[in-house]
Amino acid sequence: MGAAVTAMPEDNVWLTIGEVAGLLKIHPNTVRRLINTGRMAACRLGGTGGLIRIAADDLDAFLRGSRITTATGTTADADTGGDAPTGDG
Repeated sequence: MGAAVTAMPEDNVWLTIGEVAGLLKIHPNTVRRLINTGRMAACRLGGTGGLIRIAADDLDAFLRGSRITTATGTTADADTGGDAPTGDG
């Protein structure tokens, strides 16, 4: 698949495709597509057809790389698609 791994961080949390999909509130096939296109890092255990696991650190890196920044330099809120008015007047 990629480069050989020489050392695995002992404190890393490993997530299934279903767990990642649940956290992001997306379909598991979307997670698979992100992995297959190389946008999200993952590890396959057991060779072809083996289990796929996503390191929590890799999920964090994917999310950091997917942030949307508005023209004013602020980060868009994922729920509203932008900076939502606060109603403060």
